[in-house]
Amino acid sequence: MSADTITFSKYMLFEKIFNSAYNLFSYMQETYKFSAVIHKEGKWYISWCPELDVASQGETIEKTIDNLKEAVELYLEDEDVQIPTAGSILTTIIEVSHDKASHTVST
Repeated sequence: MSADTITFSKYMLFEKIFNSAYNLFSYMQETYKFSAVIHKEGKWYISWCPELDVASQGETIEKTIDNLKEAVELYLEDEDVQIPTAGSILTTIIEVSHDKASHTVST
């Protein structure tokens, strides 16, 4: 058996072991869907995941979402984390009227 054949055989064995480990790890991962609430404060966008009470920020909406995903992934790495059961947060917009004159400030 030549050295090239032995090297190729070792490579094939390594590839089989790697693929088996990768497939096992893939089965262990779960995908979750959480809400993200985003608002702007000055030049920053603030993102918040209400189910986990995790927040992040970024200079663009895309960046703040990416940062929130990373923060949630780090949060979920904690072995003691309590992941909420499936459910969704409902959001809406409300409109209220407020009489500014009723709250005058005395000087």
